[in-house]
Amino acid sequence: MNNCKITARKPLRGEINAAGAKNAALKLIVADLLIEEDVINLTLLLTQAQGISIIHETVYKNRLGYVDTLNRLGAKIQLSNDCIGSTPCRFKDSNYCHSAIVFRKTKLKSGSLIILDLKAGFAYVLAALSAEGTSILSGVSKVERGYENIIAKFNALGANIEELN
Repeated sequence: MNNCKITARKPLRGEINAAGAKNAALKLIVADLLIEEDVINLTLLLTQAQGISIIHETVYKNRLGYVDTLNRLGAKIQLSNDCIGSTPCRFKDSNYCHSAIVFRKTKLKSGSLIILDLKAGFAYVLAALSAEGTSILSGVSKVERGYENIIAKFNALGANIEELN
């Protein structure tokens, strides 16, 4: 599947058997949220948290490029060239947006999203599932290559993800 339509309906519920799979989707989802290298899923999660959250990227200078897309969906995220927090990093005197302020819980809205890579793509699927309305995603095959049967598994939990021709 390369293009799909995701219509938000209700919160996802249920269980999925992830045992025995080489790249079990749920194990990867948990791992993605916990590892430092997958800041996009953490950022998406923080858009649904109360209060203000700070992300200070210290490894890659262009890692926060997905913020514009999340803001188009209704997130309230402000990028900064400053080191926000008590520890300055190697980007301190550069002109790179490497810190983000995520403001309060926001209601995400639907949109058209182009998936360019696995990590951002998975976060865009999660964002579309969280958003009100119907989102159109292009490039879903990138996500399917990284997460075994992920669309079928989300649909088993109550998602409404349909393939588009």
